[in-house]
Amino acid sequence: MKKWAILAVLAAAIFASAGPAAAAPPEGKGPPISVDGAEISRHCGLKDAGFEITGVLSGSFKDIVLPNATILSAAPGLKVKLTTDAGKTVSYVITGVTRAQVVSNPDRTEVIATGKNLITRPDIDPGPAVVSGLYLITGNFNFANNPDGSELRPFSGPGTVIDVCALLAP
Repeated sequence: MKKWAILAVLAAAIFASAGPAAAAPPEGKGPPISVDGAEISRHCGLKDAGFEITGVLSGSFKDIVLPNATILSAAPGLKVKLTTDAGKTVSYVITGVTRAQVVSNPDRTEVIATGKNLITRPDIDPGPAVVSGLYLITGNFNFANNPDGSELRPFSGPGTVIDVCALLAP
């Protein structure tokens, strides 16, 4: 079930790596988990070039595991403030929901993101020219990842996309 944590969904990755999600009661029982003050970072651009984006979260989230092993991640009112070393800043309120399901044969994680979500596009090339991305999506999108977290099918769907790396580029 922890395979979903490698999704390209930024919030899910943040929560899974921050530790509290692992301590969450099973099957989504219990109160939402606070992420106030949690810090995140993401590299934009080529591996040996580009720039770093750091962020601070406020609010809470909750994962609900459905009987079919689909994980609903909801974080209504989750706020994130993203900043570059050069001092450029943007803030967003994330009101979306993601649904992630690990599918066998072939192994993959299918994700549906609805509403407003901040997602990260996995590193495309594991070699020296790794390119990554951070996107604010609003609408109905879907994508799929391999078990190792690499991108199987890029996100697509009706809605709007803001390339946060491009917006904050020096």
